[in-house]
Amino acid sequence: MKAFANIYERYEEQTEPKINLVIKAYDRVAELLEEIVEAIEKKDIERKAMAIEKATNIITELMTALDFEQGKQIAVGLKSIYSFTLTELMNANLKNEAKSLKRLANIFKDLNSAWREVAKQYYQKATPKEQGLTLNAGL
Repeated sequence: MKAFANIYERYEEQTEPKINLVIKAYDRVAELLEEIVEAIEKKDIERKAMAIEKATNIITELMTALDFEQGKQIAVGLKSIYSFTLTELMNANLKNEAKSLKRLANIFKDLNSAWREVAKQYYQKATPKEQGLTLNAGL
């Protein structure tokens, strides 16, 4: 059954509109940043390391997905945020300092709200074919 679930997840990722994937990624990054803060406060080194690795992987994927031709200044701004976040994750790992991670979690939540608004506008304008298989995006 788990193999079927993995196949379904990969299929969903391949067919889901990219904006939904960005929203999910931002949700997860904010959650992971908060988890890292909590792990640092509780001195849970293993949990902190795992959460930092996951957050780093997601942010790296977001960074590689940036389209500088189409996104122009927005892509440049997002790259700066992603780069700063990766630097702060390294600092959190090395220095066990969580202060900036709380602010970054809020920044990702704010960015996520903006992406949700963009998605809402997209779904109001898009035809069912443009929306892909995920007609009910839960937004």
